[in-house]
Amino acid sequence: MDDDFTYVSSWQGMVYVAFVIDVFARKIVGQVEWETLKWVDWYNNTRLHSAIGYVTPQEAEEVFYETLNAAEKAA
Repeated sequence: MDDDFTYVSSWQGMVYVAFVIDVFARKIVGQVEWETLKWVDWYNNTRLHSAIGYVTPQEAEEVFYETLNAAEKAA
């Protein structure tokens, strides 16, 4: 067989191979989740957006709420 290297002899047999594959798969999934979180953080807090005056979305939100609070205090 060409794929004999995937089968590991142990007292658990195929369960051991499934465990090794599962641990590796979870590591990949965890890495994808981490990279996605990093990208979302960059998108929301770091990037400059032309539609809001080349400031970050977080800065635009802060200005919005400051303006809103100032308008409420004036009223």
